[in-house]
Amino acid sequence: MNRFLKDYKKYHAYVKYASKAELKSEVASSYLTWLWWILDPLFFMLIYTFIVEIVFSTSVPKLPVFVMCGITIWNFFNKNLVTCVKIIRSNRAIISQKYIPKFMLVVEKLYVNSIKFVISFMLLVLMAILFRVDITYNILYIIPLVLLLLVLSFGLSNILAHFGVFIEDSANILQIILRLVFYLSGIFYSISDRLPQNLANVMLKTNPIAYIIEDFRNVFMYGTSINYSLYLYWLLISIIISVISVKLIYKYENSYAKVM
Repeated sequence: MNRFLKDYKKYHAYVKYASKAELKSEVASSYLTWLWWILDPLFFMLIYTFIVEIVFSTSVPKLPVFVMCGITIWNFFNKNLVTCVKIIRSNRAIISQKYIPKFMLVVEKLYVNSIKFVISFMLLVLMAILFRVDITYNILYIIPLVLLLLVLSFGLSNILAHFGVFIEDSANILQIILRLVFYLSGIFYSISDRLPQNLANVMLKTNPIAYIIEDFRNVFMYGTSINYSLYLYWLLISIIISVISVKLIYKYENSYAKVM
């Protein structure tokens, strides 16, 4: 833990600089620049709202806000994992010239996607106002939920970054797994409402994204509190995953350059 904190403090400035550079490069190569950070989740919301309401004839009150809650969480989680599975290989030029803790490459992606998350959340708030969602003080529970999402994404991204060095097809395997997780996470439906109680409980205890989306909606749209037992359950698991992932990277990071 001491080494982790020292490395984080030492290389934090580099991560901030790299994050800003990546964000600038993204907008520089597009005519709509930063507007894509708004249009991307907005278009996803419109597509899935159409699918749910028109194709499947399912009516959910304030459906665009309901779907947008799921997309906001999913996009952050999905983008971190997809970009981090090959992050060490894609930065081998930097790694070969100068030492940098490999988990800091993951932190840099978390920073970049956190900016996009904030923009997506601001759009969600505007939609909530437009659709007259009653916002209560329980919205503050979003803070610990986002913290859980960050810790979980950090741990899983580190593990994927590690195995991405040794397994060539790791990105393809991940895409298949994420497609399955996407449909099992309740992004455009409510797990608690659509599934039998026993099955819903199993889903929420085995899929952390399903739990986060479910509680995020409950807090944001319906003004309830979080499920404390499930929250502590997933927070503990996420911390354990993060600790294991950092130790894994520290143990094998000297061998990454040889493999690449």
